[in-house]
Amino acid sequence: MILIIEGLDGTGKTTFAKKFSEIYNFTYIKESYTNNCKEKEKRVHNLIERLEENKNYIYDRTTLIDDFVYSFLNKQESSLKFLKKRIFFLLSQCEIVHLVIDEDIRKKRMQERGDEYITEDDIKKISKNYFDFYQELLSANKKDVKFFQITENTEEDVKILMEVIKNDKNITHCIK
Repeated sequence: MILIIEGLDGTGKTTFAKKFSEIYNFTYIKESYTNNCKEKEKRVHNLIERLEENKNYIYDRTTLIDDFVYSFLNKQESSLKFLKKRIFFLLSQCEIVHLVIDEDIRKKRMQERGDEYITEDDIKKISKNYFDFYQELLSANKKDVKFFQITENTEEDVKILMEVIKNDKNITHCIK
């Protein structure tokens, strides 16, 4: 199974994904936005290989989504646009979880990390881009994204999400 953790900056994706990988023995993979086209292509091929392996992976973001959501920050369209149908097919083979947290907590985390380069206007645009991307993914492949409200208790949140995944009869996965 490939589990992709997405969400706005400051929602706790990294903490959540690392804790999930520890508890459930998933291989942790961190991807962040890159402008490098060769790197993007490599990441697409890596995901294809991982899907074929039938092992458990957890992504802390994925270029396959973030390139469409964040590319406007560099005043450009996604360079993966020509692969969109293939990317939607690949993503339909994965479980996508979009983390949501109290907005005041998210803002506080951004401030503590010094992430002032992302403005509140950027966050609004990013939120809209996520929404639009997920809507298009749902229309194209009938792939639903799980929105998961997290708290300050990461370990408990991880266990709750695993129960949701295990109890979802529509999910095919290799969780032992």
